[in-house]
Amino acid sequence: MLGILHDADWEETKDSENEHTKHTLAWLKEKGMTEGPVVHALMSHNTKRTHLAELDGVMEWALETCDELTGFIVRWLLSARIKNWRQSRFIQL
Repeated sequence: MLGILHDADWEETKDSENEHTKHTLAWLKEKGMTEGPVVHALMSHNTKRTHLAELDGVMEWALETCDELTGFIVRWLLSARIKNWRQSRFIQL
């Protein structure tokens, strides 16, 4: 669930990085979800800009590292102008 929720507000906040994740947290609050491990992990996502929570546990660090890694891979694929990523030599390794 965290993997899906962590960028749920990206389209709304992509031009204002300081707001990223805050919109999702507000939406969850409206739904009555204000605490727990998923909420804390969301609060720690984008912590470099929002400073809402520290990366305390394995789940927070897993999200942080995987998010950065997938972003790097996507940027590399786009910059390499790979049309079919499945045929990329990088992916085959």
